[in-house]
Amino acid sequence: MSDCSDCSDCSDLSYVETVYSLDELHTMGVIDNKFVDWIKENPLSPDDPILLLEYHDQNVANRENEIRDALVAHGGTPITSTVFKFDTRDQVYLAQENMRVTHTWAFYSLAFDLVRKQPVQQFVALPKAPTISTTFIHFYSESRFQVDNEYEFFMI
Repeated sequence: MSDCSDCSDCSDLSYVETVYSLDELHTMGVIDNKFVDWIKENPLSPDDPILLLEYHDQNVANRENEIRDALVAHGGTPITSTVFKFDTRDQVYLAQENMRVTHTWAFYSLAFDLVRKQPVQQFVALPKAPTISTTFIHFYSESRFQVDNEYEFFMI
């Protein structure tokens, strides 16, 4: 693991971010063998973000197929049942925006008890605990990847 204080090729980062090698991500348990093999055969380009899901709510986990189908419908390519590749970061954000409307039941909020569901203007109760947590992996260089643990796809 390295950060910009000890990484010679970090000069283009505007703030300190941690970058990892594929082996480091695997050792840390962020990615599994199947993903390691896939990424070795399908190198990421600078615009290819990876979204990793971890289910925390059993009711939502029981509807994993619906989540997968929605992510695929919005441009995600499944790598495993919980790992999805997108063509751009904007595509991830658009998928999130659309799924907030169509799959509100999968989202959670630390701040709100209710959220207004469009287009029917119906209020939907949201859990306060994470239903699905996410890790966002971005290409950094041929052998390095940025990990964003701050972005939560399913949090409103």
